Amino acid sequence: MEPLVHILLPALILLAFLPKYKKEVLLFSLFAILPDFDTYIPHSHRIIFHNLLFISIVVLIVYIISNKFNAILSSYYLLSHLILDIEYPGTAFLYPFYNYFIGFKIKIITIAGNLIPQFKFDMIITPIIESFKFTESTYFGNISVMFLVLIILAILIYYCKKQ
Repeated sequence: MEPLVHILLPALILLAFLPKYKKEVLLFSLFAILPDFDTYIPHSHRIIFHNLLFISIVVLIVYIISNKFNAILSSYYLLSHLILDIEYPGTAFLYPFYNYFIGFKIKIITIAGNLIPQFKFDMIITPIIESFKFTESTYFGNISVMFLVLIILAILIYYCKKQ
């Protein structure tokens, strides 16, 4: 998914609920793209940094260096990255203990005349070794655009009602 979406989507949600902490929310939003640094390691995208062990280590380091609130912020951004990357082929959530990607195939079904789209979710479990067959997906897909638009609309409605 697009790195900008990984940063903006979780940040906008937090800003809506924690407006007093704008500085921290924006500073720690950079943690949202940290898992994608495994892109630069051959044959390891969505494996090395896209798992709960890596997130636990990073959050523990933030907790030791900083404080509990900042550790919670960093875990929020890191977990949001994994959730946003859950579309096929998924992520290696439990790597190195479980060598499979866990993901979903998400289909948006629209019926002529019906304004409300329907979603179909299929869970996919794929051995990591098969991930080498996949080509990288486009960074800015339909699902990410849809989620971004929905979040922006929700935040706009929230702030309009507030005034």
